[in-house]
Amino acid sequence: MDETKKELRLGERAEMLKQRVAFHNKKASWKRTYREKFNALVKQHSVKVETLKAKRNKCNEEAKSLKERRDEATDYYRKAKLNNNINVMNAALKEQDKLHKKMMEATEEGNRYHGLMKDESEEVLRLIKKADKCHRKMLKAKSRADSYYKEYVEVTNLITGGEEE
Repeated sequence: MDETKKELRLGERAEMLKQRVAFHNKKASWKRTYREKFNALVKQHSVKVETLKAKRNKCNEEAKSLKERRDEATDYYRKAKLNNNINVMNAALKEQDKLHKKMMEATEEGNRYHGLMKDESEEVLRLIKKADKCHRKMLKAKSRADSYYKEYVEVTNLITGGEEE
Protein backbone atom coordinates (compact mmCIF):
# COMPACT_ATOMS: atom_id res chain seq x y z
CA MET A 1 0.00 0.00 0.00
CA ASP A 2 1.24 3.47 -0.71
CA GLU A 3 1.36 6.21 1.92
CA THR A 4 -1.75 8.11 0.76
CA LYS A 5 -3.89 5.01 1.24
CA LYS A 6 -2.75 4.66 4.88
CA GLU A 7 -3.81 8.22 5.63
CA LEU A 8 -7.37 7.64 4.40
CA ARG A 9 -10.02 6.17 6.62
CA LEU A 10 -11.29 2.79 5.45
CA GLY A 11 -14.59 4.23 4.20
CA GLU A 12 -12.80 6.91 2.20
CA ARG A 13 -10.36 4.36 0.84
CA ALA A 14 -13.22 2.08 -0.18
CA GLU A 15 -14.91 4.95 -2.05
CA MET A 16 -11.65 5.87 -3.79
CA LEU A 17 -11.08 2.26 -4.86
CA LYS A 18 -14.68 1.95 -6.06
CA GLN A 19 -14.16 5.03 -8.27
CA ARG A 20 -10.90 3.64 -9.65
CA VAL A 21 -12.60 0.34 -10.46
CA ALA A 22 -15.38 2.19 -12.29
CA PHE A 23 -12.89 4.38 -14.18
CA HIS A 24 -10.73 1.47 -15.38
CA ASN A 25 -13.77 -0.62 -16.30
CA LYS A 26 -15.10 2.31 -18.34
CA LYS A 27 -11.68 2.74 -19.96
CA ALA A 28 -11.62 -0.97 -20.84
CA SER A 29 -15.09 -0.61 -22.34
CA TRP A 30 -13.96 2.33 -24.50
CA LYS A 31 -10.94 0.38 -25.73
CA ARG A 32 -13.17 -2.61 -26.52
CA THR A 33 -15.46 -0.32 -28.54
CA TYR A 34 -12.52 1.08 -30.50
CA ARG A 35 -11.16 -2.42 -31.07
CA GLU A 36 -14.51 -3.56 -32.43
CA LYS A 37 -14.65 -0.57 -34.78
CA PHE A 38 -11.15 -1.33 -36.08
CA ASN A 39 -12.09 -4.98 -36.53
CA ALA A 40 -15.15 -3.95 -38.55
CA LEU A 41 -12.92 -1.80 -40.77
CA VAL A 42 -10.54 -4.74 -41.17
CA LYS A 43 -13.44 -6.84 -42.46
CA GLN A 44 -14.50 -4.12 -44.92
CA HIS A 45 -11.00 -3.67 -46.29
CA SER A 46 -10.44 -7.43 -46.45
CA VAL A 47 -13.49 -7.70 -48.71
CA LYS A 48 -11.99 -5.00 -50.95
CA VAL A 49 -8.71 -6.92 -51.06
CA GLU A 50 -10.51 -10.10 -52.13
CA THR A 51 -12.47 -8.21 -54.81
CA LEU A 52 -9.31 -6.62 -56.18
CA LYS A 53 -7.55 -9.99 -56.08
CA ALA A 54 -10.33 -11.56 -58.14
CA LYS A 55 -10.14 -8.73 -60.69
CA ARG A 56 -6.35 -9.03 -60.85
CA ASN A 57 -6.56 -12.79 -61.35
CA LYS A 58 -9.15 -12.33 -64.12
CA CYS A 59 -6.86 -9.85 -65.92
CA ASN A 60 -3.90 -12.19 -65.52
CA GLU A 61 -5.89 -15.11 -66.93
CA GLU A 62 -6.95 -12.95 -69.88
CA ALA A 63 -3.32 -11.88 -70.46
CA LYS A 64 -2.22 -15.51 -70.34
CA SER A 65 -4.87 -16.51 -72.87
CA LEU A 66 -3.93 -13.61 -75.15
CA LYS A 67 -0.26 -14.58 -74.88
CA GLU A 68 -1.06 -18.12 -75.99
CA ARG A 69 -3.04 -16.79 -78.95
CA ARG A 70 -0.23 -14.35 -79.79
CA ASP A 71 2.30 -17.20 -79.67
CA GLU A 72 0.09 -19.18 -82.05
CA ALA A 73 0.05 -16.19 -84.42
CA THR A 74 3.85 -16.04 -84.17
CA ASP A 75 4.11 -19.73 -85.07
CA TYR A 76 1.71 -19.18 -87.96
CA TYR A 77 3.89 -16.28 -89.14
CA ARG A 78 7.05 -18.42 -88.99
CA LYS A 79 5.42 -21.19 -91.01
CA ALA A 80 4.22 -18.66 -93.60
CA LYS A 81 7.72 -17.20 -93.74
CA LEU A 82 9.18 -20.63 -94.48
CA ASN A 83 6.68 -21.00 -97.31
CA ASN A 84 7.46 -17.47 -98.49
CA ASN A 85 3.77 -16.52 -98.35
CA ILE A 86 3.80 -12.71 -97.97
CA ASN A 87 0.02 -12.24 -97.61
CA VAL A 88 -0.25 -14.82 -94.79
CA MET A 89 2.90 -13.40 -93.17
CA ASN A 90 1.42 -9.87 -93.13
CA ALA A 91 -1.92 -11.08 -91.74
CA ALA A 92 -0.14 -13.11 -89.05
CA LEU A 93 2.02 -10.12 -88.07
CA LYS A 94 -1.03 -7.87 -87.78
CA GLU A 95 -2.82 -10.50 -85.67
CA GLN A 96 0.29 -10.97 -83.54
CA ASP A 97 0.63 -7.21 -82.98
CA LYS A 98 -3.07 -6.82 -82.16
CA LEU A 99 -2.95 -9.69 -79.64
CA HIS A 100 0.27 -8.36 -78.12
CA LYS A 101 -1.31 -4.94 -77.51
CA LYS A 102 -4.38 -6.52 -75.90
CA MET A 103 -2.14 -8.76 -73.78
CA MET A 104 -0.14 -5.74 -72.58
CA GLU A 105 -3.35 -3.87 -71.73
CA ALA A 106 -4.61 -6.83 -69.72
CA THR A 107 -1.23 -7.12 -67.98
CA GLU A 108 -1.20 -3.41 -67.12
CA GLU A 109 -4.76 -3.65 -65.81
CA GLY A 110 -3.77 -6.67 -63.70
CA ASN A 111 -0.77 -4.75 -62.35
CA ARG A 112 -3.02 -1.80 -61.51
CA TYR A 113 -5.37 -4.07 -59.55
CA HIS A 114 -2.36 -5.67 -57.87
CA GLY A 115 -1.13 -2.23 -56.74
CA LEU A 116 -4.56 -1.34 -55.37
CA MET A 117 -4.76 -4.72 -53.66
CA LYS A 118 -1.33 -4.15 -52.09
CA ASP A 119 -2.43 -0.72 -50.78
CA GLU A 120 -5.60 -2.19 -49.29
CA SER A 121 -3.62 -5.04 -47.73
CA GLU A 122 -1.31 -2.53 -46.08
CA GLU A 123 -4.37 -0.70 -44.73
CA VAL A 124 -5.69 -4.00 -43.35
CA LEU A 125 -2.38 -4.57 -41.54
CA ARG A 126 -2.42 -1.00 -40.17
CA LEU A 127 -5.95 -1.48 -38.85
CA ILE A 128 -5.09 -4.86 -37.34
CA LYS A 129 -2.20 -3.24 -35.46
CA LYS A 130 -4.53 -0.53 -34.16
CA ALA A 131 -7.08 -3.13 -33.05
CA ASP A 132 -4.33 -5.13 -31.33
CA LYS A 133 -3.10 -2.00 -29.55
CA CYS A 134 -6.63 -1.26 -28.33
CA HIS A 135 -6.96 -4.86 -27.18
CA ARG A 136 -3.73 -4.66 -25.16
CA LYS A 137 -4.86 -1.37 -23.59
CA MET A 138 -8.26 -2.89 -22.82
CA LEU A 139 -6.61 -5.84 -21.07
CA LYS A 140 -4.34 -3.50 -19.11
CA ALA A 141 -7.30 -1.37 -17.98
CA LYS A 142 -9.29 -4.48 -17.09
CA SER A 143 -6.36 -5.84 -15.11
CA ARG A 144 -6.08 -2.56 -13.18
CA ALA A 145 -9.81 -2.57 -12.51
CA ASP A 146 -9.56 -6.15 -11.23
CA SER A 147 -6.62 -5.22 -9.00
CA TYR A 148 -8.47 -2.23 -7.54
CA TYR A 149 -11.60 -4.36 -7.10
CA LYS A 150 -9.63 -6.98 -5.18
CA GLU A 151 -8.30 -4.26 -2.88
CA TYR A 152 -11.80 -2.77 -2.60
CA VAL A 153 -13.15 -6.14 -1.43
CA GLU A 154 -10.37 -6.39 1.16
CA VAL A 155 -11.18 -2.91 2.48
CA THR A 156 -14.93 -3.57 2.61
CA ASN A 157 -14.22 -6.82 4.49
CA LEU A 158 -12.21 -4.82 7.02
CA ILE A 159 -15.08 -2.36 7.36
CA THR A 160 -17.69 -5.09 7.85
CA GLY A 161 -15.30 -6.80 10.30
CA GLY A 162 -15.45 -3.71 12.47
CA GLU A 163 -11.92 -2.49 11.91
CA GLU A 164 -13.04 1.05 11.00
CA GLU A 165 -11.30 3.62 13.15
